[in-house]
Amino acid sequence: TVDNRTEAYGMVALQGPGALDLLAGLCESPGDIERFTAEERTVAGVDCLVARTGYTGEDGVEMLFDAGDAAAVWSALECQPCGLGARDTLRLEAGLLLSGQDFDPEENPRTPLEAGIGFAVDLETEFVGRDALARQAADGVEETLVGFRLRERGIARHGHEIAVDGEPVGTVTSGTMSPTLGDAIGLGYVPVAHADPGTELSVVVRGDEKRAGVEALPFYQQD
Repeated sequence: TVDNRTEAYGMVALQGPGALDLLAGLCESPGDIERFTAEERTVAGVDCLVARTGYTGEDGVEMLFDAGDAAAVWSALECQPCGLGARDTLRLEAGLLLSGQDFDPEENPRTPLEAGIGFAVDLETEFVGRDALARQAADGVEETLVGFRLRERGIARHGHEIAVDGEPVGTVTSGTMSPTLGDAIGLGYVPVAHADPGTELSVVVRGDEKRAGVEALPFYQQD
């Protein structure tokens, strides 16, 4: 049987350039945990599963522990929390997709190849849908996810129209103002003919076409 244990656990994500140094005062050698792996560690006296992962594009960890220990872990970190808006800006700068927004099985079904995450698929193994993906890989996709940067004032939002020479060609899936870049950025799907970095396009914001250009992802990458 499978039990839903969601409410039995708490989780804190500690992300950013100083994350591991801060955690080192509460946990033995967190920097030894390899990226995209997890180890059982003690943090501030609390048994945790510490994963060298995150959803911000920055280095850091995600810590999982019994829900009853959440207050102890949080108090020991002595940090200020940031909200989902900050996290969404960071993940977008890093070119990370958001399920239910950048792809959605109901409203916007996309294959991994269309969504630009084909690296996560091994076509040499057997899985449900493999043959269909293999055919798409051989034939090529018709549309693909791209990153873009606005060249004038305005912020692209989910559902806004993407146009080329005044003709609709695609749809924005995510958009925000990037504090790091100083410009508005976004993600959206366009035909592959308009997907190369440097391609000029426009985004319709509140009825006005705002000039934009396709950019390679990620927009920003931590050194």
